[in-house]
Amino acid sequence: MSTAVLTRPSSPFVAPCSGTRYVIDSERTTVSVRVRKLGIPVRRRLTALAGVIDIPADMTQAQVSVTMQASSLRTRVGPRGTASVFDAAAHPALTFEGRGLQPIVHSMVTADGDRPLWWLTGDLTVLGVARPFRLAVGAVHRGRDGRSLEFNATATLRRSEYGVGRLGAMVSDVVRVSICGRAARA
Repeated sequence: MSTAVLTRPSSPFVAPCSGTRYVIDSERTTVSVRVRKLGIPVRRRLTALAGVIDIPADMTQAQVSVTMQASSLRTRVGPRGTASVFDAAAHPALTFEGRGLQPIVHSMVTADGDRPLWWLTGDLTVLGVARPFRLAVGAVHRGRDGRSLEFNATATLRRSEYGVGRLGAMVSDVVRVSICGRAARA
C-alpha cells in the first residue's frame, strides 16, 4: 500500500468549520512529483487539478475528491515527456477519493520532521489502476480570511504499482509527491 503524508504546520491542529465543503483552489495548489534518474532528483509538476474537501460535524467522516489532468505534467522547461509517463490520451485523469480520518496512535515522524495526526484512507487511480492509498494528515489550518484551508502534503508511492513502467531502469521506482494547497469554502 502506498502512503502519503499531509504535514503539520508549526501551529497546533485547528479544526475547520464542520459541515462545510471546501473547493480546492487550483491556482494556489501545487502538486510536485520527484523521482531519481541516474541517482539525480528530477522534479515535475501537475498543473491542472480540481477537487473538493467535505468536512462533516464528525471529522472522522471527512471526504476528499481530487482529479488531476495527466496532460498537465510539466518540468521546469515545459511539458517534456508527458505522453510517455501517463499515457494522457488513453488515461486523461489521475484521481484520489479519500474517505474517513483515523487517528494515528503511534508516534511517527515524516522525512521533513513533522508529526502527522490522522490517516485519510482512500483510492488513488493512475493509468486506470485504482489502489488503496492513505494520507497521513497533520494540522490543516484556516487561512487568514477564515473562509479557507491551507495544507501541505508529501507522499511516497511506487510507480510500478500503477503500471507506470515505461520510464526504464534508469528512473527509480519510488516517487515522492509534495502538495502545497489551499481550498476555499464553497
